[in-house]
Amino acid sequence: MENIFKKLLNQPAPSLNTLPHLLRQCVRIFNIHKKSGEIWLVTNANSHSDPPETALEIISQTTGMAEHPIKFRIISADMDYWPSQTINQQTYYGNDFLYENLARLSWGSFVKLRDNYQTYNYLDVMLDCIAPTVTSVEIAADPAGGLSYSRFQLNRGRVNFPITLPYYEIGLFDGAQPFNVNFFGLLNGDLFAENAAIARQPDDPGWEILCTYWYDRYVQNLLAEPQSFETIDYIEKVSVDERLLTPYSGFIIPGAGGMMAFSRLTEQTQTAVQPPEEDTELPQNFELTAYPNPFNSSTTVLLPPGMADATEINIAIFNCLGQIIRDETVSLNQAFDSFKYRWDGLDNNHLSAATGVYIICIRIGEITQNIKVTLLR
Repeated sequence: MENIFKKLLNQPAPSLNTLPHLLRQCVRIFNIHKKSGEIWLVTNANSHSDPPETALEIISQTTGMAEHPIKFRIISADMDYWPSQTINQQTYYGNDFLYENLARLSWGSFVKLRDNYQTYNYLDVMLDCIAPTVTSVEIAADPAGGLSYSRFQLNRGRVNFPITLPYYEIGLFDGAQPFNVNFFGLLNGDLFAENAAIARQPDDPGWEILCTYWYDRYVQNLLAEPQSFETIDYIEKVSVDERLLTPYSGFIIPGAGGMMAFSRLTEQTQTAVQPPEEDTELPQNFELTAYPNPFNSSTTVLLPPGMADATEINIAIFNCLGQIIRDETVSLNQAFDSFKYRWDGLDNNHLSAATGVYIICIRIGEITQNIKVTLLR
């Protein structure tokens, strides 16, 4: 596929826009040979949908003239947002109206590269458009190396499912490997089945995180079921073994500031915090405000005026899993009336934090206050 696209890029661009003529000729060739097939269109043309009657005429001269089933798989490389038009309260740019209807009427596929420049690799998007598609896909976990408890329909009601689109679903596993997964479904009307062995890669740092996410989802599914004594007892066991917080489990961690109560338990978790060595006059209570919230690049946390003397302020930022992604201590040399802390959205490694909800925890001595902020990238 990559070689095909490279050859297309090396071809000289035609001096005259011949898109309607080329489409009619393609259909004519299929009619002459009395065969069905696919037409792959990679183009940056943008002047055949304004007015819409132009697009409808091209459609009638292509799909309407085809004597045998023809699928259109269209890759639009038009990166502009003009010309634009609104049809049935839907905004279309360039030739989008033409391409969308050609693909829809022929049960084909259509992708716009302009909509994927931030999230996908262009080659992956193009492959998803022209690669074979499956009408249904199911995945069942083999009990070898784990416990199977469910089956998933991956296409979720779509007409077809691109086989190159990345997707992951893993059954409940207990750490043993390899873990076998069976794929089966329909591909172009034919049944297929495949067995894949999933094994942990050497020094894979994400394995523990993967386990945590899976067990969290698994427990959430159990909580949605009718709660019998056996179910509750099992949820308690899984949550304690995997260190998850549920309505049936909790962790109390003593400490001067109580900050450890926000952390997900690990083997290295400290269970006590040393009290301050010197007694200082500390605020008895305070409230936090943050602006802007939600924020995109940075937010500022403000302590109200009227604070008492303090020597330092401890700041910790937690993600939704209770992990500390940023912590620092600010020393104060003199009394202050107010305090501002600006978070630039970076973690301790100076990497951008992902979109999500975070807890900013500020501690002065034994007094701790938190504020929830939302980061939107």
